[in-house]
Amino acid sequence: MRRLKDYILLYLKGVSIGAADVIPGLSAGTLAFIIGVYEELVKSISAIDWEACKLVARFQFNAFWQKINGNCLLSLLLGIATSLLLFANIVLKGFYLYPIYIWSF
Repeated sequence: MRRLKDYILLYLKGVSIGAADVIPGLSAGTLAFIIGVYEELVKSISAIDWEACKLVARFQFNAFWQKINGNCLLSLLLGIATSLLLFANIVLKGFYLYPIYIWSF
């Protein structure tokens, strides 16, 4: 069972994955593999299947959340969303103001 500290670390890993999504030339999947969340992320996403949909249809939300490893997914997705919101604007302004430097980076 994970503690709050573990979920904060997952959130920060999500922030780094989101930053990799924003910066051209970086692969978020490769970064997820390097920081050790790729396998768990793929397993959690692949758990969203027909059986999981049946659980939602039967209003068994707790079982659904456990099946898809919802706490892990939520932590990572919140980190990714935070990073996208923070860094996307910076990178866009960088492309507008300093396109050569951004592409060179």
